[in-house]
Amino acid sequence: MENPKSPFNFANYLHEQLSMGKTKAFLEKELVMNKYYLNKHLWLLTWPNDLKAKCLLYPDIFSARILFTTFASRQKYYAKNNFQYLRVEIEKLIQNGAKHKPRKAVNYPKSRAGGSLISQRNRKENLKKIERELALDKKTKEELKLDFKNILYFQQLFKDLIGFHVIVQFSESRKEGEVRILFREEKDLDYLLERMS
Repeated sequence: MENPKSPFNFANYLHEQLSMGKTKAFLEKELVMNKYYLNKHLWLLTWPNDLKAKCLLYPDIFSARILFTTFASRQKYYAKNNFQYLRVEIEKLIQNGAKHKPRKAVNYPKSRAGGSLISQRNRKENLKKIERELALDKKTKEELKLDFKNILYFQQLFKDLIGFHVIVQFSESRKEGEVRILFREEKDLDYLLERMS
């Protein structure tokens, strides 16, 4: 006797309703079913009959969870080469029993929605690096905050005293500053040293 709760039987029911003229949108509302779930049921109908028969013979192995989360969620992969990969997985499941989990149909490790542990670690390291760079930029910007009126006043004062162009810099965060005296020739340096002594 056929199992009325079998996903294959429910897929046949959906196909009958669609062939009678009902739309997918109407069936979604009538059955209160997500459209992706409805499409997964309909994809089961595209399987070759021998694979369907094997799945119906082992309902404890081929539960709705295995059919949908493993096979129907990777339709493109399992439908390749006339369902060759699907056929291999079904044979493995039958040989190994219900406790065997089918191979994932992806070529890279992705253990959870956030990606593999390696990619999560890389993402965290990149975020830390960006945060450090932003903090450094903020610190240097704060250090460069200058009171321009005072600096211009001191530059003019030095220029009047010495007679050379002077650059004054001061960092409020570090509480330190520097004065640069610009001159062109060696005799200007001698003159400056005489003036200071």
